[in-house]
Amino acid sequence: VGRSFGDLFLCFPDAIPIGVFSSEGYLALRPEQSLEIREGDKIIVIAEDNDTYKPEEPIEIEADVPPEEMKQERKKEKILFCGWRRDIRDVLQQLDRIVQKGSEVHMMTHCVPLEKRTARLMEDGLDVDSLQNLALVHFHGNTSVRRKLEILPIETYSSCMIFADEAFESDTLHADSHSLATLLLIRDIQSTRTSSRVSTPPRVSISSTDMKAAVLARSITDLNHGVRCPIICEVLDPHTQKTISNNRHLSLTSDFCQTNKLIAQVLAMVAEDRTVNLLFDELLGNAGCNMAVVPS
Repeated sequence: VGRSFGDLFLCFPDAIPIGVFSSEGYLALRPEQSLEIREGDKIIVIAEDNDTYKPEEPIEIEADVPPEEMKQERKKEKILFCGWRRDIRDVLQQLDRIVQKGSEVHMMTHCVPLEKRTARLMEDGLDVDSLQNLALVHFHGNTSVRRKLEILPIETYSSCMIFADEAFESDTLHADSHSLATLLLIRDIQSTRTSSRVSTPPRVSISSTDMKAAVLARSITDLNHGVRCPIICEVLDPHTQKTISNNRHLSLTSDFCQTNKLIAQVLAMVAEDRTVNLLFDELLGNAGCNMAVVPS
């Protein structure tokens, strides 16, 4: 109490102060360095756990020049959605706020017929005509079937999101199997279309296990050579997540998000302290502060 926010960095050797939650209920992330800490204010820090740090007497450190801010030029994006979630409306609304005008979202699923998708989104509360920056392009097909995926311009997508299709939501293992099959097919098609090989090796009969290994190996090779389209793959069952963690090649083909666990963790944090919800709104919303990692 009585110190400025800028002085707090010297008082927490095992944590990084990032904001203040005032006694009046106001949240300030990255406040002015001169902000005075008052009685009842809460310090928001990044730390390993809530019992791994404590305030100490200020220590003297040698400060250096911070790294320059890395400014990224915003470009039009072409994003592929595989699958249909019940809350896909929220995903589209969030994307519409942050992408460059003229971006596209290509959606492929066999759960919702093409002629019913606009009405389905309207029923969920999203008027497609209200989208400011996004244009939706619809395709119909099962994304775990290769011939369906091959009609897509997969090599042109800037990113891809694979959702656990609502058609399989009652069976988490089935949903995860469908998502992983989609992931491997997309990576294999990307590898095939971006390959610079001139000759095609002769077709031979191999087992399904060898085929999966070949797809994964080629995907890793292409990733190492810069053929990179970021993919986020949703998984539901913890057993699937464990399998992915134990398979180095599979874990490198995509970023995986275990949404059931993530939602449970967020709810637990908010249930323990309702003020955490304000922090989530600030960090995860389309406006406000965000976090970035830069090379040291």
